[in-house]
Amino acid sequence: MPEDTENLSVLQRNTEMVGNPREHQIIEEYLSKREPVFHDLCELKKQGWASAEGDKVFDERKRKADSVGPEGRQSFFLMTVRIGDEMARRTNVFRFDNQSPLVLDLCMAPGGFTQSVLKRYPDAHVHAITLPPEEGGYPVIANHPNLSIVYADITLYATDFGVTEIPVNHPDPALFSHDRPYQDCRYDLVFCGGAVLRAQPRAEYRKVGEQMRLTVSQLIFAFQRIKPGGTIVLLLRKIEAWDTVRILHTFSKFAAIKLFKPYRAHAIKSTFYLVAQSILPKTQEAVKALEEWKTLWYEWTFGVGGETSSIPAETGSGDGSEVTEILEEYGTRLVELGRPIWKVQANALRNSGFIKSCQDNESCHDQQPVESLES
Repeated sequence: MPEDTENLSVLQRNTEMVGNPREHQIIEEYLSKREPVFHDLCELKKQGWASAEGDKVFDERKRKADSVGPEGRQSFFLMTVRIGDEMARRTNVFRFDNQSPLVLDLCMAPGGFTQSVLKRYPDAHVHAITLPPEEGGYPVIANHPNLSIVYADITLYATDFGVTEIPVNHPDPALFSHDRPYQDCRYDLVFCGGAVLRAQPRAEYRKVGEQMRLTVSQLIFAFQRIKPGGTIVLLLRKIEAWDTVRILHTFSKFAAIKLFKPYRAHAIKSTFYLVAQSILPKTQEAVKALEEWKTLWYEWTFGVGGETSSIPAETGSGDGSEVTEILEEYGTRLVELGRPIWKVQANALRNSGFIKSCQDNESCHDQQPVESLES
């Protein structure tokens, strides 16, 4: 069970990692000392945590998202199209060597990225996997004759992730699939845009580490199908989080990476996209990464010895030696990558009404941020 987070402000749960393992402390201290933009962002977050107005903003966003109608779904779809268009302009992610690229869109609904590709390359073929609406997924709005969709929970493709026999003591063995959709395809571009959805019914044991399971599931699925020289776009959260630092450091060994965060959509949140181009999936480092992701998927799905009660509640919590070693090697590059992302989020927070109201109220600065807990 994740620890109770009822004492956290809504804003803190939406802008900060719920938890503070040793690795995260080391990373945050390293970045705060070396990057003023990151230091300013941390201070703005603390102000926001103390703001009741911030809670109201996120509560209202959550209420609207949970009760969205047809008009709201269309608005969300168009927003994702705009994000795709902005990504294309700023990263050249849709630059292909042919006019009919093969694209894979994981967790694709409502399909904004797919739509953004197809309006530029009408002869492209897009394959997609997305959570069925009856299981809490978004309805698909993108529509094109070259679009093929498989409706499934991508975290359950056990055989694709290297597991042919489900542990006998697992409570839901029938959930897992031994299908391997699109296994013979090699893609020019793969979107991994999945986020854990509140509307998806999940057993209690799946409430621990679900975002990590979803991330590595997409990575495994994508990596086994990416064309050499292809591109993967991966939705991530908090550059300074330990699992995120590891992913960025790992990809830098076999791909040219850049980070992208929209200037407006979700600017106030810590989410951003890794754009990994010119991927070399057959190198020793890439093969090693794939095996590590498969191990992580197993641990975060079945636990130690197949016991779901032993599924880890957090990444990290070691002695800090690994993160220290990575920062010595990769810290300067991490700061360079993170600076524009932190600047977008800091500007969005600074210009938000609840931060401004908090800055006008000295009592906000007297409050201490709630001690964070790991989810």
